[in-house]
Amino acid sequence: MNYLINLIAIFIISLNVNANENKISEILFKINNNFYTNVDLENRIVYVRYINNFSKDINQKENKEIFDDYISSLIFYEYYKQNKIIYKNLDDEIKSIYNKKIIGKKQLNDEEIKNFKFNIKTDLIRNKIIE
Repeated sequence: MNYLINLIAIFIISLNVNANENKISEILFKINNNFYTNVDLENRIVYVRYINNFSKDINQKENKEIFDDYISSLIFYEYYKQNKIIYKNLDDEIKSIYNKKIIGKKQLNDEEIKNFKFNIKTDLIRNKIIE
């Protein structure tokens, strides 16, 4: 009987440890049937910190500003997609910015590279549309 109780206790503890390691995705907002979660926002924060060479933790006010900036860039990106706007050399500009700001500073995995390039693209498109 003690063996069974110990086995159940170990099983429950291991479930709790594994559950805490997983990130919980929470939908923050939706633009044109595209859902954006807190994980997407965290990726944006990592991107902004890296591009701007922030070494300190981001406070609540800066976090709100990044959130607003992220929504703004995504609205312009959706406008770009919806209106099928074509910019010549957009991919070349993204690669150029990526090479100047990111390459060589840190080892990134494929997911981080994809995230950084997407954020560069949304920022670049927003700037082009505003101009």
